Amino acid sequence: MHSSPSAYSSKFYNVKLLRNYVAYLREKCGWPDEKVEQLFELCGRDISCLNADDFWFDQSMADLFQEKLQQMTGDKEVAYKVGCYAFSAYTKGIAGRLAQSLISPKVLFKNIGKYSMAYSRGAVIRAVQVGSTKAVLQSQPVEGCEEKPFQCLNRKGILEAAAAYLGGGKAKLEEKKCLHRGDHYCEYEITWENRLNFPAALPAGITGVFAAPLFFLGTRQPVLSFLAALSLGQFVYFFLAFRENRRLRAMVREKDGALQESLRLFQRRYDENTLKQNILFNSFHDASLGEICGSAVKTIKDHMKYDRVMVLLADSERNILKTAATAGLAGDIKELMEMAEFNINPDNTQGFFINVLNTKAPLFLRDAQKRMNQLSYRSRRLLKLLGTKAFIAVPIMASGQALGVLAVENTDESRPLVNDDMDLLMEVAKLMGHFIPNARNFEAVRKSEKLAKVLEEQERQLRKTFQKFVPGEAVSRLSHFGSEFQSVQKRTVDVMFVDVVGFTTFSEQLQPEEVADVLNTYIDEVQKTVNRHNGKINKIIGDGLLIYFDGKETDSLMAGYAILKCVETINSRLRDKGYAPISLGVGAHRGVCTLGLIGTDERLDYTLIGDTVNVAARIESYTRHTGPNTFCFSSALAGEARGFKYVSKGKVSLKGRKVSVEIFQLIRPRRHGFPGPGRARVAGQAKRLSEMASLTKADH
Repeated sequence: MHSSPSAYSSKFYNVKLLRNYVAYLREKCGWPDEKVEQLFELCGRDISCLNADDFWFDQSMADLFQEKLQQMTGDKEVAYKVGCYAFSAYTKGIAGRLAQSLISPKVLFKNIGKYSMAYSRGAVIRAVQVGSTKAVLQSQPVEGCEEKPFQCLNRKGILEAAAAYLGGGKAKLEEKKCLHRGDHYCEYEITWENRLNFPAALPAGITGVFAAPLFFLGTRQPVLSFLAALSLGQFVYFFLAFRENRRLRAMVREKDGALQESLRLFQRRYDENTLKQNILFNSFHDASLGEICGSAVKTIKDHMKYDRVMVLLADSERNILKTAATAGLAGDIKELMEMAEFNINPDNTQGFFINVLNTKAPLFLRDAQKRMNQLSYRSRRLLKLLGTKAFIAVPIMASGQALGVLAVENTDESRPLVNDDMDLLMEVAKLMGHFIPNARNFEAVRKSEKLAKVLEEQERQLRKTFQKFVPGEAVSRLSHFGSEFQSVQKRTVDVMFVDVVGFTTFSEQLQPEEVADVLNTYIDEVQKTVNRHNGKINKIIGDGLLIYFDGKETDSLMAGYAILKCVETINSRLRDKGYAPISLGVGAHRGVCTLGLIGTDERLDYTLIGDTVNVAARIESYTRHTGPNTFCFSSALAGEARGFKYVSKGKVSLKGRKVSVEIFQLIRPRRHGFPGPGRARVAGQAKRLSEMASLTKADH
């Protein structure tokens, strides 16, 4: 297969393959952690990638890793040796030890294609032939993947070791075809021995049967020969039974050890899940960010038995990293850490907390003394003061941004930190990354809560004052639309004018303050009536009112009738104050109006303009011909007057208009009584009351 650029663009291989190499280097080659880390650094990777099961890498990474490994080991067969070791390393794990007596080579090789996909997506492996002691497998790279000879060697080692281990005996692998010898695929023939276990009585009986004639030939005494053969058979029986018993005991110990390890891991996972649940639970009950972080570090220390736990959070305004909470620290050391501040310098690679924050990658310092020369002077002093031997620090992330650092330490050397601890802390830090921003937002809201209440009260007072001068709709639009408030629009509305009949003569007999008192009394009652019918007073023009109705729930005709009815209430209030009664004229028309702010930058007015307004004003003036306290409306509203009795005044020529307008005078509703707003709703209520009355009579 020829090289192609696409061969280095897809990630075919899982990190589990690298774990096999690391396990081999540590156990078989005796490599310390520092040398393993050096290998990954030469490959441009951090060793922390081993902890991510979802980490996949491409062919270029595999080639570079193999190249650096061969240089450091000087062993060209290291890939094959790792393959042989990989399966034994797997069997040392819990799953391998428990599955040894349950899975045979035949079962494994039948399902080899499915099992291999968890480690490599670069080749398809299928079983051509599988028997009780022999299997033929074929492996062919997928399109775009260019396997190298060392990967073929690694696979051969794994397959051979698997057959030997699961078969319980020796195994042999022959490569019939090879991609790297010019074939289109690799073909492996694997044979293995199945260990047969016979009952101890069978070889013991056979031994006795063959021994008896031999003893008889030597002694010529049948009884003695029989007893000697029987004794020899018993000896063989007990010897084989002893060996089998010892083997079974060893197997039981092996399985028991695996189960105990499984229970230990289960308990740890249970503790970890309980820890995360408690942290999440406390985050909903603690009030401040400090309380949340303090509760988190205490919960981590109590559940996982770490000696020291710290949370440091970044302050973006001051550009520092500062301790937010600690657990396990006391006295001067605690005071020192709570006062400590670390400048967030993007170029800082020696300060371990800042390094974790800037790189957004975890740091596992297994031996602080060996890394002292790589740390800043301040970091070295801090580690010596704390007496730190090893610690783990992980970034607290939220939406790709580092919010802070979570760090733990064990001063007790009998309880060393392991990779599982770093995995757990990464999950806990991820969890904290969810609720820390919320806590910060909540604190910001709580700090500004008092100011918000003051602003809300000021707005309420301003709105209340503003509504006295402009319609409520204008206030709502100003609050909702902001700068767009000044836009004007055309709408179809019902426009109504209300005026006091003969007010000029009436007002000449009163003092100015008395005129204002009469107008306020009259406008107050009209305002209440208009509000009940979802109308809006747009303007007060002397003793006249410009009212409009805009919406499905409005009823301008019912409102006009109600305004006439409220004249009795107005006059009752005026008589109580010593004033003469007044009469009103009401006129209404429906049509298109321009609604919005009209004027200049120095003087604006929220009003309605258009021919519809002029017609409504002329119709109100026409009420001087129909008498005081009358309501006239145009033919545009005739369709809404089905529930009223009204009379036509014919087509009337209004001032300033060439076309005559048919005018109607509203008399009263067709039904007796005074209905409220919304005739359909009132009719429905009346119908339901009637039905209830009939039911009540039936019950009696």
